Amino acid sequence: MLAVFTTEAAAQTVPTLKVEIAPAAEGENVIVTLTLSQSSNQSITFILGSYSVACPFGSIECPQGSSPATQDQDFTPTRPQTVISVSFAPGDRTKTASFATIEDSSVESTEVFAIILNGLSASEATIDSSTPPELNLLGLPSWFATILDDDTTPTVSITGGSAVTEGDKAQFTVSVAQEVAADLSVALTVSDASGSDFIAAGNEGSKSVTIAKGTKSATYEVQTVGDTMDEANGDITVAIASSTDYTTGAPSSAMVTVNDDDAADTTAPRVTSITRQTPSSSPTDADSLTWRVTFNEAVQNVNAADFQVSGTTAGLAVAQVGATNAYDVTASDGNLAGLVSTTVTL
Repeated sequence: MLAVFTTEAAAQTVPTLKVEIAPAAEGENVIVTLTLSQSSNQSITFILGSYSVACPFGSIECPQGSSPATQDQDFTPTRPQTVISVSFAPGDRTKTASFATIEDSSVESTEVFAIILNGLSASEATIDSSTPPELNLLGLPSWFATILDDDTTPTVSITGGSAVTEGDKAQFTVSVAQEVAADLSVALTVSDASGSDFIAAGNEGSKSVTIAKGTKSATYEVQTVGDTMDEANGDITVAIASSTDYTTGAPSSAMVTVNDDDAADTTAPRVTSITRQTPSSSPTDADSLTWRVTFNEAVQNVNAADFQVSGTTAGLAVAQVGATNAYDVTASDGNLAGLVSTTVTL
């Protein structure tokens, strides 16, 4: 008699699926690696998609130091017709899929978007415990994909233009090495040379200029003031003020020379009048006497040494009357208070 035995194939253990996502620099592809713990004896297909994600997502925050990426600006999202199908044939264990990120020149934080896994069947594979889902988007297991920024803070410098004549505009050029991805406002400090008046008060102090998106420089102009007074040439200075939006490079300040265009006045000013001011009448027993002295033009550096008083040992003090050509000259102290029947003359 012949004995016959029938054998059955042992049931295969369902493999686990590892989902590993490597960070990528902007402009490079995010690579998603899918790995089965063991090969399957059947074909398995997964569907992967990329989507933007808001943080926090429910109780889940973005990874520390990161912010949500913007689709079509930081990465190219998948759409129904562009989802990625990843198929494992019997015997396959590892597959990869690529998701495009977008290069730009903006300085940004690390950014994240979501990779969603669809088509997972418990009879074909289960998620490996070493790479559990970080999110649940659209009711599907999801993971963060990371974009690393490769841009640096722009370095700003400034140069001055050619010398100008008073009354014209002085030009300065504010520059960066590379085109800016967004409008960049640069803070400036404008100052006149010490003792000069080539800049109106409203044009001095804190100012700003904007380097427009897609460009590398901007022109800043300072309107100078023309006058009729002969004076020395002077420099006006524009300096870059500090900001968290950029680094201050070299040169960080620049000067433009302003040339005076007024002829030197070689004619000495004339005194047009000297009148009693306080008291206004004579004789007087006042202990101080003030005369008002008026010149035919604006004069500078007028002081007591420019005047003489006779008939007394009193000292002199001089004060300009507002912004006019007149000066008040006052005699006081000395023997003035004790004088009797004496004429005092300026």
